[in-house]
Amino acid sequence: RWELPAEEASGGLYRVWRNTTPEHRWGRPGLVSLVLAAAREYAERWPGEQLTIGDLDAPGPRHQTHNRGVDVDLYLTHAMADRNEEGRLPFDNYHGLSRRQIRLHRDRVMDLGKLLATCSHGRLRIYYADRPVVEEFRAWFTAQGMVSDVASQAMQMHNDLHRFHFHMTVADDLAPLPHAP
Repeated sequence: RWELPAEEASGGLYRVWRNTTPEHRWGRPGLVSLVLAAAREYAERWPGEQLTIGDLDAPGPRHQTHNRGVDVDLYLTHAMADRNEEGRLPFDNYHGLSRRQIRLHRDRVMDLGKLLATCSHGRLRIYYADRPVVEEFRAWFTAQGMVSDVASQAMQMHNDLHRFHFHMTVADDLAPLPHAP
């Protein structure tokens, strides 16, 4: 397994989610390299924006699925449909925004999904509960000729907790990206 470098060593490319402990920053090389490459590319495309990375390997009652080193939680804190701050219940991040502003938020979320899918060659599953994003992503994914070997649909609706973050799973045998930091 590889360890996600500490936030301080990232050069500002990403933040670590507030309750992600050091022992929960380990994952398979394919997952860690994918997340690092996506954070770098996202920061280049959206200057001033940061990807926030949560639990990679966090077995236990809080995250029963994060136990094989192939799952991670990814946040675009101000762009996703909901926001969860300081452990409070999520609130609507789009409340009071114009349609144009909402579209700009969704464009950033879509871009992250596309980066992850492209870099992994479609070998992923993302849970995210914002129907317009899920539908647009699925259409794009299919148009690219990608087929996920992780799930029947590369992006799926899931419970409402997935309105403020992606829960991504990659293939167990995803190879490390060659140019990951």
